[in-house]
Amino acid sequence: HRHADLRQGEVDLAAGAHKASPGELVRGSSIQDQYVRDLASLEAGGNRLRRVAQRGTAGRDQAVTAQAIGKRLGLAPEGAETLEGSALAGIDDAELTRRIERTTIFSRIAPADKLRIVEAFQRRGDIVAMLGDGVNDAPALKRANIGVAMGGRGTDVAKETAGVVLQDDRFETIGVAVKEGRVVFDNVQKFVLYLFSCNLS
Repeated sequence: HRHADLRQGEVDLAAGAHKASPGELVRGSSIQDQYVRDLASLEAGGNRLRRVAQRGTAGRDQAVTAQAIGKRLGLAPEGAETLEGSALAGIDDAELTRRIERTTIFSRIAPADKLRIVEAFQRRGDIVAMLGDGVNDAPALKRANIGVAMGGRGTDVAKETAGVVLQDDRFETIGVAVKEGRVVFDNVQKFVLYLFSCNLS
């Protein structure tokens, strides 16, 4: 596995950083401001985020509630759609692929539907990262281009299936890892271009 272990000492994250549950970035009825900032930072970096609420998450899976939480997190812009599990079950893969671009919130989703959501994005040519911690997340974690599991609260099945394990369970670690990964990718591109130029000359 590739472990994203960005604890204090390796990367100086803000003091008092919050640990996130992949399904719910909330505590009680309040949403942590840290999560809002982290999500906004990821969006600003060109990442498109979606919130998937599985059935039975203490009432927060209801469509109206899921949409309200998504809006508070900045994941429900004007014109965006919310898709419930019952509606998702009634459409085929082609229709899901067509609608998924403008759907930012998924509520009351069955575990198997997470896999359909991942595959729908991939059919569009997107590179998909899936964050999960439960046994039910394993199929989607495996199918995603980048499966990310929680190292602390995640199940053994999720951690064994995922390609990346967050050792500190901090949501903002994902943003740090994305930025560092892009720097590495950019450096590799520059190095390859340099070698290619040298060989031509």
